[in-house]
Parts: sequence; C-alpha cells; structure tokens
Amino acid sequence: MLLKLQAPHYTNTYSSLENDAESAPVPPEVYVQTYGHTTSHGDFTYRQYNQTVGLHWIRKGACTFESADQAWEAQENHVYVLFPEQFVRYTETGSTPLEYEWVILGGDRVLDLLNDSGLTPAHPMIEVDPGQLSPVMADLKLRCEQDRLSLTTAATLGWRVFQAISTTRPDAASISIAQRIRFILDHHFTSPLSIEEIADQMNLSRVSLYRHFHREFGISPKQYLIQRRLERARLLLHQPGQTVSEIAFTCGFNSEAYFSRLFHQQTGRSPTRFRNQVMKGTGPSTREDFRNSEGETPTHLRKTLEK
Repeated sequence: MLLKLQAPHYTNTYSSLENDAESAPVPPEVYVQTYGHTTSHGDFTYRQYNQTVGLHWIRKGACTFESADQAWEAQENHVYVLFPEQFVRYTETGSTPLEYEWVILGGDRVLDLLNDSGLTPAHPMIEVDPGQLSPVMADLKLRCEQDRLSLTTAATLGWRVFQAISTTRPDAASISIAQRIRFILDHHFTSPLSIEEIADQMNLSRVSLYRHFHREFGISPKQYLIQRRLERARLLLHQPGQTVSEIAFTCGFNSEAYFSRLFHQQTGRSPTRFRNQVMKGTGPSTREDFRNSEGETPTHLRKTLEK
C-alpha cells in the first residue's frame, strides 16, 4: 500500500516492505526495502543523515546533491546513490519542478553490485537509459499500490533494478535473465513458489522464461525447482525430528502425496522407506545419495555436503 506525505514544498508517496528479510530462512542478497515517489512544489530542499543505501532516479527537473564536501548536478535520467553514514542535502535547481523515484535497497551484495555498476561514494551518479529502468519502477509502483510486495517480489525487483542500471556501462558485470531466475529459485524454493509467479514478476511469458533458463542451464526452471526441493528433502530425511508430511511442506511441496510420488520417481523408494534405511544404516550416505547419474555431486550441493 502506498502512503502519502504532504509537506509544504513536496509530496512524497512511499511503501515499505512488510516482510522481515533478516528473519527469512535464506535472506536475499539484494532486495527492495522501500519504494518512493517525490514531487516538488517549488523551492525544494531536503537534508538528512543517511543510514541506508538509497537509489534516486531523476524523472523531471534537476537538483544539486551534496555529500562528503562534494556536490553533483543531477538532471533528468540521472541516478544518484546515497550511501550509509553520510550527511546529504539535495536542492532543486532550474525552473522545472523536481520529480524523482527512489528505492532503499537491502542485502549483503548491494554495495558490491553498486560498485559493479560504477556507483561508489566517490562517484555516486550515472546516467541511465529510461527505457531500461522505467518498466522496473512502474512494476514496483504497481505492486506497492496492489499490496503485492512480497519478499520474493522485492528480491526479484532488486535484481531487475541492477540489471537496468548496469546496461549503462559496457564493462559492468552483466546479470543474465537466466541467472536471476536461478537466484530466485535457489533462495525461495522452500516457499510455495510457482514458475508462473516468477514469470509475472519478471515481465516475461512462461515460454520466454523457459527458453532463457533452458538455454543457459540445460534444464527447465520447473525441473530445477523440483530438483532443489527434493535435494533439501533428502537432507532432512537423514535427520530425525520431522515427519514425512512436515518435510514435504517445509520443502515447498503442496501435498505429501505429490512429494512422495516425485521422490519415488527419482530414488526408486518412498520417503518413509528411504528414511528407514538411512536410520538402520543400510541406506546411502548423504554424499552418495546426492550423486548424479555420472557419479558426481552437483556443483551447487558440494559446499552444503562438505559442511
């Protein structure tokens, strides 16, 4: 839901993420915490001590923003970033009323990704292609208006923001569509996530999403999602404490019967029989159980199994 703040010199509409990312089983590496849209009424000046990472995109007008004894002139289609622990001031310049959209970004990789995009405390401003960034911000605003900014959506949009601004630098690290899809699957496969939902969040058709993912990884996104869930289930079946039904729902399956059928198709055993054999010491070790048909452990599981 978008909230409105009416001040003498500006109007600010904004929406914050209600989900607590820090308490998530796997906190996103990057996500949108807050979205806002600010419009000046004239003579706009704003001061603040910044404690977060804030990305501002000038839609109309121009302003001067000052930080760390330096000043930058930001104009239409410039993006400037406010870095943590800085006192900043921005002042409207010119005759056109200032209008800008902004996001507060969270996650462990935010500063690294900003650096990859050419944005640092010493160089906090770049010019962007509005054709790349505008659809992302429009989608973000729409989802806030519809109260649809889940943590999964916030993570997806965070990656889309960086993809949009990184296109302004040919030498910047490029995050492919398939990599972003896999990131979402890897970090949210235990939630009741559907491929259709991911496609909707990324403004892709289901067919287009499939083609991007399959071309890069040689497997469909649905197959990858099921594979990740079954891998987690096998790990949990090696441990006492949860019932088969609880494990099914913990891993993102919507029913025990569906989980059991897929598990049997992959292992040739029911989850109950598999667990009984493991508990008796007659089943495979965790490492052996995760080897593929070529006898190798999948790359994305090696670190987990080595812990």
